[in-house]
Amino acid sequence: MYATFNGVQKVIDFIENYTNSDGEKPLFKYWQGENQVIMTGVIAGVPVKIKIDSYFPNKVIVDGKVMKDFEKVWVEIDGRNVLVDFISARDYPMEGALYQEVETQNSGTGKRLPFVLNAVTKEEVPNADLILIDQDIMDERLEYFKEKAPRYQRIKLGLEQPIGCGKCPVCISKKQIYAPKSYRKLFLEEKEEN
Repeated sequence: MYATFNGVQKVIDFIENYTNSDGEKPLFKYWQGENQVIMTGVIAGVPVKIKIDSYFPNKVIVDGKVMKDFEKVWVEIDGRNVLVDFISARDYPMEGALYQEVETQNSGTGKRLPFVLNAVTKEEVPNADLILIDQDIMDERLEYFKEKAPRYQRIKLGLEQPIGCGKCPVCISKKQIYAPKSYRKLFLEEKEEN
């Protein structure tokens, strides 16, 4: 527990003390909004609840991210392992799009606020950046959410059955084995397709 606390304190100290060459403290400044603001809304008929880390009404939505590092990570996309940036890997543009939409519904201004990640790493020498998620990318992710969310909501409510992926713990726990399967069909043909 002590090591974890020291790691968190190190990140906090870095954020509070970081000063750029103009003498400004941009990382600390972006933490100075209204903290942990909860809002609810409805997107594509689905209730959505958000919690904004640092909210500057009529100005910007800031989400704090503390992570191991900013290196690319491996994720599975369409059955293939692909190396992508940490923002895409965790779909922060989707998070930003939902925050932005719900905030717009609550503020009543009709104005979409910029969404900024205040990202800091837990490395020996912390790395940090303020990352503005581009509006066109968030717009695309919001449309994707609107397309998929109603079905997920029906599944959540028990009105529709999910289609198994065959890979997650739930699917694996329900796996049925009746006879041996071909090594080629299980592993080789899949790799050849990719």
